[in-house]
Amino acid sequence: MLENRNQGSVRLLSRRTLKNNRSRNLFAVLAIILTTFMFTTVFSIGFSFAGNMQIMLLRLQGTKSTIFLDHPLKKQIDTVKKAKDLEAAGIRVHVDQMSTKEEKVISLDYYDQTEFEQNYLPAVSGVKGNYPVKEQEIMLASSALEELGIQSPKIGMEVSLQLAGGEEQFRLSGWFKDYESFSSGCQAFVSEKYAVKQGLTVQKDGRLSISAKDGRQMELYEELEASVTLDSGQEWDVTFAVQDGGSSRTSIFLFVGLLALMIVFSGYLIIYNVMYISVTKDIRFYGLLKSIGTTPRQLGQIVRRQGLQLSLVGIPVGIALGAAVSFLAVPMALNMFTANTDGVLPTNVVFQPLIYVGTVIFALATILLSCRKPARLASRIVPVEAMKYHGISKLDKQLRRPKRSRSRSKGHKSAEAQSSEQQAAELYSADFRHGGGTYRMAWRNVFREKKRAILVFASLFMGTMAFLSVHTYMGSVKLENYVDSYLNYDYTIFTSTALENGRNGVDVDKAEDAEKLAEKLSKIEGVSSVYVNRKIEVELEFDRETYGPFIDSAMQMAGKSEVEQAIGLYESGEMDFTAVVLGMDEAMLKEYLAHTGQKVDVERFQKGELCLVGFLSEEDDAQAMLGRTISFVNQENGNGASVEVAAAVSDASRLSVGHYWQSLCSPSFIFVSNALLEELADRPVVDSITMDCRPEAERFVTQQVKELTQNHAAVDSVLIKSEQTEYFQTAMTSMTVLASGISIVLILIGILNFVNVMLTGVYTRRKELAVLESVGMTRSQVRKMLMFEGVYYGSITLGLVLTLGNALLALVAYMSKETVDYAVFYYPWQYLLLLGAGMFLICMFVPGLVYYFIAKESVTERLRNEN
Repeated sequence: MLENRNQGSVRLLSRRTLKNNRSRNLFAVLAIILTTFMFTTVFSIGFSFAGNMQIMLLRLQGTKSTIFLDHPLKKQIDTVKKAKDLEAAGIRVHVDQMSTKEEKVISLDYYDQTEFEQNYLPAVSGVKGNYPVKEQEIMLASSALEELGIQSPKIGMEVSLQLAGGEEQFRLSGWFKDYESFSSGCQAFVSEKYAVKQGLTVQKDGRLSISAKDGRQMELYEELEASVTLDSGQEWDVTFAVQDGGSSRTSIFLFVGLLALMIVFSGYLIIYNVMYISVTKDIRFYGLLKSIGTTPRQLGQIVRRQGLQLSLVGIPVGIALGAAVSFLAVPMALNMFTANTDGVLPTNVVFQPLIYVGTVIFALATILLSCRKPARLASRIVPVEAMKYHGISKLDKQLRRPKRSRSRSKGHKSAEAQSSEQQAAELYSADFRHGGGTYRMAWRNVFREKKRAILVFASLFMGTMAFLSVHTYMGSVKLENYVDSYLNYDYTIFTSTALENGRNGVDVDKAEDAEKLAEKLSKIEGVSSVYVNRKIEVELEFDRETYGPFIDSAMQMAGKSEVEQAIGLYESGEMDFTAVVLGMDEAMLKEYLAHTGQKVDVERFQKGELCLVGFLSEEDDAQAMLGRTISFVNQENGNGASVEVAAAVSDASRLSVGHYWQSLCSPSFIFVSNALLEELADRPVVDSITMDCRPEAERFVTQQVKELTQNHAAVDSVLIKSEQTEYFQTAMTSMTVLASGISIVLILIGILNFVNVMLTGVYTRRKELAVLESVGMTRSQVRKMLMFEGVYYGSITLGLVLTLGNALLALVAYMSKETVDYAVFYYPWQYLLLLGAGMFLICMFVPGLVYYFIAKESVTERLRNEN
């Protein structure tokens, strides 16, 4: 056989065919653009959120290091640095510290280059200047600058610190923004020369700080345990690793992954459908090409070339739009989660080349896969059959009513040999003869092309579910849920009555000022209720078993060695084991119990026999505390009490709780009845003041509260519901705009797929419809049949949404609860009704509208028209 070398003709045919199918091209390019755009945008948001969340958790942890070894030997350091799962191993030495007037500690430490650059710098931001090199140079965290009253730092400026050996002068070599200071004080760095001058060494005073590769902490720890020999008294100190993730981040990834899966599948369906239908329309053309010598392989090349040429337009445009929108969408999406985080959660757009490479590969693979079956169909059909093809496949066997025939040789014509138009005419006669009418024919038409019907149902279902899933999530985390969980009162004023020169003791003047402030606030016109929450500091009777859950919780946060050291001091009596006791009235208790569902004997609580303790985030720890008896004494007057724990607080959002210095391993707070608090204390001090006002007086009351609390010596912070609500609403508006944009594009993909299928389906059946009219079916009946087909499409899709779709919405609601603790299940029934009505209108009127345009010619003209 001679080699066929007409590749130039194949390319020319492909270009001309592409040029002559402008409507098909528009649908295909639009489908490719929408899919690649959504794929790029959603995954950019997902990757950016994951990256920024990782940075936030790292900043809160304060370092990448998760494994520590005190007083390391040189041979131990060398062994650690050979570990295969090691990220970095650095040295840190604690040099000195000072206490500020605000009761915070500025810790002076020396970090070697590895520890500072690889383990510490990733947890901070805004670095200015350099790490100290000269003996008297110092680098300070922004929180330390604030504590020292330095508002405009400059490189080289003098900094005076009151250390254990007296006042000492340093020169500022740099500063940075820190985030860990919320829990552990302020950080300052000194040079290696300064540490050596103080007589400090790595073996005697140092700590080996180790970080693992992502997700490899446990493997590294096991390797170090097996390979590093510890001296007497040495032990590994291991803390939680942020790179190993958490349930909230996993839920976020699952939600983004589910949304992306919907987008990917919806995009696949529409691209496949557009390419499949457009090629089947040209089957007769391909048959003619084959009849004049075009090979099956060349026919496949013509089809694939058209798809690839369309992708050259659609893919770059979709990716460009997605990349451009991502730089706007990512900050908007993250803005919702940055409230009150002091910038700890960044809003950076993470550029991930894998997203764009994956998008291109997915789009190309989808287009090639979409062209594969149509190309095979075009290449395999014989030219004679191709000339008879009108885009309608043979009816299923159960729908055929072949006449009995004893032998084909007698010339009886079987149903398989009949054209689709003849079969349709027979079915029409049978349906109307049996009283089935147009609705029965419409049902058969929907499922005569089973694969096409499944594609339409899947596309509409996925587009609809993506739309409803987004609004389910947004409804679950809406403003009302946030307000209900966290903003229980219109105004909450937290006071500070501690002495400036230390933790112990109460500043009498501040305590009196706080009482006077509460009285003034209660007299503001428009205030409907005021509750003053009071507290005392007590010394607890330490017992390892009693406070076991709090000890376990502290070990996860502070590390085993620090907790064991503190426990030793408590047991020896060298350090007091203290906590804060607050009074709670009956109304607040009942409101808290109604919100949490916990069971507490209110009568026994009011008698002073029961108490509430917190905070325990783990449910197992909270349950373990129930029924235990804790004893404490007020050191000022010697009054004490022993009470049974009735509930351990895991969710303190319904309680007015301030911020305290409490002993490590002790409860953050203990709630008792006001009656018991009065017995324990001669005069408890004000902890917080909560207020509600009449709605019409909100603006006036807010102004008065601000005037009374601004620069007040006894006021620590003020929380105003209206301002917090406004801030949250701004963030939610940004998120809603973003989610609505995504939803509109997703539902547009499904509708576009349906419209394309119905347009092409009615158009390819134009001769069949003409045959039906020729055997007695009126135009009104044809239009009615097509409308019924649309109704069936809409009804079946809605049925899928109400069954399988509801299960998916429940999963989305669950993941939203895992992502945001104040989320409440929301079912978007308004959007479902609106979407259902719109879907039925489109499904009903699109087929009839198409028929209106193709039925302008007479029946005779349509029967004669083979094109």
